[in-house]
Amino acid sequence: MEYTPPRITTRQALEWFDTDELRQLKTDITDNFVERLQAIPKPKTTKDETLKWVRQSVYEIELEEVMGHFSRVGKTIERKLHSIDFPDVPGTITQDQIDRAREYPIEDLVETPVRRGMALCPFHPDNNPSMSVQKYNRYKCFSCDAKGDAIDFYMKTREVDFLTAVARLSPL
Repeated sequence: MEYTPPRITTRQALEWFDTDELRQLKTDITDNFVERLQAIPKPKTTKDETLKWVRQSVYEIELEEVMGHFSRVGKTIERKLHSIDFPDVPGTITQDQIDRAREYPIEDLVETPVRRGMALCPFHPDNNPSMSVQKYNRYKCFSCDAKGDAIDFYMKTREVDFLTAVARLSPL
């Protein structure tokens, strides 16, 4: 028998957010995002190629900053949904589910921003980024020597067992 995580509706998922969290998410997603996008001035046209390139680059940097904020809001929602405690369902998991779980991007599980492959380590007090999020979807902290794949990271940060971690990281 294969392990199948229970399906939940959007309404059920939203019940896990308190009212203040939902209001803040609405504000971040609708009001702030649209306002910030509209506030970015479009680059003016010019015949000078250098000036045109500079204006376009500045515009793209500002746009990337706003999109990064929106991405962080999405990750907040995703982290909250991954923290839902599904009821334990007896069964087994397939190798395909384990492979999919290992491929889950660790960067999406890390609560602090990952910059140039480095982030704050959640396993010890960390003021400077000491955890490397490496190629092949592995992490390693150079301070506390924590290391592993997406499943290990999820198990340690959410304090769940292997079966639960695989089920949550490899939705069907």
